[in-house]
Amino acid sequence: MKLVSYVRLCRPFYSVPMALTFTLTVYYARGGVMADVWPATWLATTALLLLIAGAYALNDAADVEFDRLGAPERPIPAGEASRTGATILGLGLWVFGVALGSFVGPAAFPPVLWAVAMGLLLYDAFSKHLGVGKQWAVAILMTSLYPLAITFAGGATGSRARTLLPFAGWMFLSAYAGELLRDIRDRKSDAQVIGRRNWVQHRPRTWLYVASWLILLGAAVLVAPAFLGCRLMYVAGLPVVLAVAVWAALVRHYEPKLKLLYLEFVLVGVLTTLDVIVYGF
Repeated sequence: MKLVSYVRLCRPFYSVPMALTFTLTVYYARGGVMADVWPATWLATTALLLLIAGAYALNDAADVEFDRLGAPERPIPAGEASRTGATILGLGLWVFGVALGSFVGPAAFPPVLWAVAMGLLLYDAFSKHLGVGKQWAVAILMTSLYPLAITFAGGATGSRARTLLPFAGWMFLSAYAGELLRDIRDRKSDAQVIGRRNWVQHRPRTWLYVASWLILLGAAVLVAPAFLGCRLMYVAGLPVVLAVAVWAALVRHYEPKLKLLYLEFVLVGVLTTLDVIVYGF
């Protein structure tokens, strides 16, 4: 068993950017007025990071039978981590994240965090049995970063506050598309373990096409922040983001689509961060 394998269970390439998205959203929602809340914001970010990392570890523990067929390179099926160890790690991170988040921010923040935490836990337990609700659950959980951050910030004010709604819309559409693509990817292993395919997996070509259009629609929504408060750094980088989205929509295989969708997420995060660093509020 290797320590690095247990770190891999936490998906740092996903969990860290998602947690930092929370931080950036709080910054946007508060109009850059952060002097009195930075310590609490970093504690809340850490709590969310622990929750997300724990949820990923628990997901791998729950889906080990599927991964043995569809993703044998992952730590548990590869024999680099144990299912029990992944469960203990995931639950420990989840509990610590909930506990830490319960003592930061305004009074309205912990209940929203608890709701997100329970959503993650329930998704890990029942994701393969949610039917048409599976993609909705993923999209809602990912988009929940925005109401979570706005609740922590005590509302949304300032010149960039109006950008948060289109960013949340983009997140929802992109997350929904990404989950469609992952279902298409997992159709063989799901059929072998469960004995049937879900509604997406019965028509992979159709839903691959739908995912492509959702990626394009999400990218189109990203134009709105350029008129609602974002400035030149964001505007200058937006054509690159749109080009990546078009590329993702045009490629025919789900794997490059997923990679390009992740690249789009990273690019938007970098541009929105640089834009506020350079121009402020």
